Amino acid sequence: SFVCLGIEDQYRIRADLSSTIRNNVPLYGDTVALAPVYDVVTTTAYIRKDVPALSLVGTKKWWPRKVLERFAVTHLSLPVASIAGVFNRIAEAVTETGKMIPRYIAEHPEFREIGERMMTQWDEGVTGLFG
Repeated sequence: SFVCLGIEDQYRIRADLSSTIRNNVPLYGDTVALAPVYDVVTTTAYIRKDVPALSLVGTKKWWPRKVLERFAVTHLSLPVASIAGVFNRIAEAVTETGKMIPRYIAEHPEFREIGERMMTQWDEGVTGLFG
């Protein structure tokens, strides 16, 4: 699963948050879209006290939804009405992807510890978006 945003929203988000060109690759087909993000890592599954790699609002910490919403409006120029939909699609994508982890753990027992931490982090993240 991946989050489907309009091309303008995708570009604004990536232009502001990404300093690498590889995350801004257009896909051409019936319509033009940006390639799905492919290198997001849940680092806290590996490094328990890790902080975000990129600073947001001048600091590197895990921000609550309200701060992310303000950032989206102020710095990404996203319409307020679309922000809830973006959070919903992110939560759905994370939840759907999370359903694959138990099978992967069953097939790769050496991944159990990290996989369980990853699922915990994802559950906390989705809960935090709506809690």
